[in-house]
Formats: sequence, C-alpha cells, structure tokens
Amino acid sequence: MINFFKKKHEKDINLTDKFDWFQNLNKEKIRLAEGNIQERLLDVKVIHKFLKSQEGKLLLKSIFNQMIEIGFPENSTKIELDLLIEIFLPQTLDDIFYNPSNGLKNSFDNGSFNETIIINNSYGYITAPRGLVLIVGSSNTILPVITSMILSYISGNVTVCQLSKINCNIISNFINSLPSDCSKFFHFTQLDHKDLNENKTLKKMLKEIPWDVINVWGGEDANNFYYLNTANNNNRPNILNMEPLTGIVLIQNSYLKNNLNKTTSDLASAITEMGQQLCSSPTEGYIINDNNKEIEADFFIGLVKSIEGNYSEFNDYEINYFKLDRMVTYAQDNNSQV
Repeated sequence: MINFFKKKHEKDINLTDKFDWFQNLNKEKIRLAEGNIQERLLDVKVIHKFLKSQEGKLLLKSIFNQMIEIGFPENSTKIELDLLIEIFLPQTLDDIFYNPSNGLKNSFDNGSFNETIIINNSYGYITAPRGLVLIVGSSNTILPVITSMILSYISGNVTVCQLSKINCNIISNFINSLPSDCSKFFHFTQLDHKDLNENKTLKKMLKEIPWDVINVWGGEDANNFYYLNTANNNNRPNILNMEPLTGIVLIQNSYLKNNLNKTTSDLASAITEMGQQLCSSPTEGYIINDNNKEIEADFFIGLVKSIEGNYSEFNDYEINYFKLDRMVTYAQDNNSQV
C-alpha cells in the first residue's frame, strides 16, 4: 500500500485585505505624476510656518516626549527635531530643487516635470517621477525617513513607508498632522521580518507590488532581506541602500594648538550627543601633524573629561523603564535569554 501525503495548503495572503491603500496605488500614482511640481513645492513650504506656530510647537513637543519615553537620547532628539524644522525651510527646498548642478530646474520651468531635454540631434533625456517608492526606515531615528518621504512627494512619487514598530506611530502622526496634501500620498506599514506571519506578508508585498524604487535604511541583515525578496519582483525596481556609516574626524595639529578647548568641547559633543543616531558620531579620529610639533597631551585628557561630563544619569524611573524594556525586547528578538 502506498500513501501519498500532500502538503497542507496555506491560505494565500490577500494584500487588499491587509492594506486599505493597496487598490488605490495606481490611481494615486497617475494623479500625482500629472500634478505640478511647483505646486507641490509650495504645498510643502507652508509646513515650515506651521511648525513655527503654536500648534506646530505643540506637535513637536509631543513628538519629543514620545521619543524620550521610547528611549531616544534627549540631546540627540532635540538636535533631530531642530534639523527637521530646517528641512522645511523654503530656502532649503529651493536649494535642493533649483540647484543648477542637478539640472532639475530645466524640467519644470513651465510647471511640467516630464519635459524632454534635448542634448543634440541624437540624444536627450526625460526627467519624470519614478512612480511608486518604498522606503524602509531605521528604528533609531526619524529624520532620514521623513526627509526621503518629503522629497519623494515633491518629485511626484507615491510613497509607502515600511517602519519599525518603535517609531512608526511617531512618524505617521507627524505626517498626518501637517497642513499639506502630502499625507494623501503616504502609506505606512510596520511589518517585522523576524515575525513568521508578518514575514510572509512582507515578502509578498516586496514581490508582487510593482515598486519602481526601494530605499532601504539599515544594516547588512536588512539589505540582504530586501535584496533577496525584491529580486523576484517582475517590475525590477531600483534599490537604494543607505547602510549605517560612521564618522571619522581629522584634526590639524596647527589648528589644535590654537583651539584646544573649543576642539575638545566640540568633539566630545559630537561623540556623545548623537550616539550614532544619524551615523554622524565620530568613532575614529586622527591628528595630522602638519607643523611637526609635539601633540598636546592635554587634548586627550580634556577630551575624556568632556565626554564624561556630557553623560548624566536619569533619575526618572519611567524613562529608565522604557529604556530597559526596549533593550529586553531587542535581546529577546535576538534569541537571548532574559
């Protein structure tokens, strides 16, 4: 007697049931691409005035409190939110989109973002929205994700953000509170590829949605996962990976001699305040002996003292609880015994 065993059929994942935005992606893509880039620029420029208003300040204060409760360093959170306001400065946006070096201005002088630029009789190019963008954000910061989203919207792309459960609500609440049409073209997911059920949904999302660009902010593990699963996408999206970087500081000895205290203080702040939140904290340093004189030993002593002085213990039990809970979750996710 021969027995035949058939593998139990798994119920197929329906992306329409999982995501309420899924069915409207193509309509949104067409609608946004047909819009005027200069109108979108003006739409985003209004945000800076809002963030400086009383209502905007309350929003930023709320975000600050949420980030501190989760466990983000206080100093780096202040810096990050200050930079967030600067992103929406009209001058900053003009410097990005009207910079002669990138040639974008040639494509939307008349409000059109898909005008053919003729180089000669044989060659030309078209600057146009890519269409559908997936941004995979890191969990230790909010600034790069929001920056990428805003630039994607201005450029005429519909954007889906795959975020960590740690900061997804913070980012989505911020975006949805802005006096701008941009929120209509942003969608959010918070799927964990380490969770068995969520992993299957995320893989299907990567393989079957016709992405045009996938922008991954993360380390080797994240890059490998997204590269591997996007390889089977018939739309062949471009993948841009933003791997974690590290800062290297170079100091000229001639400068150090005349600016010892300032250099010590500035370097200590750079090392401690950001804590690698934005990949900008120096982890290596070199002194260039450009004047062939002895390097000040006081510099190293002063640096250590300044770094120690920048650290402070938190007496707030609730803040310590959130930080501890965050570390326990991280350890458990990595199969550690807690």
